[in-house]
Amino acid sequence: MLSAYDLTARERARLESVAGQRGTEVNCTLYRTNRLTPVVMLLPYTCFLLGDRMKWIADRFWGNRKTDLQFRGEIARFAAFLSELLESGELDDPLVAEVLDFELATNDLRFAPRRQLSTDSGSGAGGSVSLHPLVRLVRFRHDPARLLELLSDMAPPPYELTEGDFPVVLVAGAEELEVRRIDPELASLLESLAGRVTIRADDAELLVDAGLAVPA
Repeated sequence: MLSAYDLTARERARLESVAGQRGTEVNCTLYRTNRLTPVVMLLPYTCFLLGDRMKWIADRFWGNRKTDLQFRGEIARFAAFLSELLESGELDDPLVAEVLDFELATNDLRFAPRRQLSTDSGSGAGGSVSLHPLVRLVRFRHDPARLLELLSDMAPPPYELTEGDFPVVLVAGAEELEVRRIDPELASLLESLAGRVTIRADDAELLVDAGLAVPA
């Protein structure tokens, strides 16, 4: 393990001495626990789906990513690392990809300054609108209602799930987070609102009235 570092004989001897001291193993365990806690707390369904794979993924993550031990930062780093594994094909699990996106969107809204964003969003609508800052769109390729129900019950995979295009929007209300199923056509329209776009005035008004968009 130390061969990966350019150490002098003296430095190596010091490190080996420190590693052999009483209490080092406990400190390492506490360090890993502090890093794992936010991941398990804020990405519980993702971790559940990973199951036994979580051990080698966590080991690789801890070895490759530094930390400031802040919850949001640690979640962002772990999610980015997991996304790299998914994109490279080293981790082949479409359910993990979908659930990770869902939980990241949930956490994004959970930490958002809801009252301030709601106040800053204004009212009324012209033809130019953007996605409401308290709305997130997530596309599932498996029936999200059944999938989230199974995860809530902690039912171990594999699952028999209907496949297709199942977009949902997460809407952060004053007190709770609402999850709505929407049709793919509306989802495509909302995806286009990631940037400022101009649409028909009546469509813009409907989106604003539904709480999904704000005047740009």
